[in-house]
Amino acid sequence: MADRYSARLKEKHALISGIKDDIRQILSEKGYGDCGGFAEFILTCKPDRFKSVGIDFGNLYFKDNEGADWHSDNVNDIDELLSILRAMHHILPR
Repeated sequence: MADRYSARLKEKHALISGIKDDIRQILSEKGYGDCGGFAEFILTCKPDRFKSVGIDFGNLYFKDNEGADWHSDNVNDIDELLSILRAMHHILPR
């Protein structure tokens, strides 16, 4: 019998990693590449907890509504990441 928990956990980690990679790609496509500053979310399409996102020395960071930076390793809620990914499409290009 296969370890179903292990299989689903691997799928979850792959999904989280894929969403974060998508966010990085969109940032680069919009002109916010490595050390390119933070891209601000548009108010009408903004994730609940975060106001901006950026890449700094290869690391993805999310700036919360209070101005604190969150390393992407500490943001792993799939619904929250999907909300960020949806909002990425509304960020204005640099």
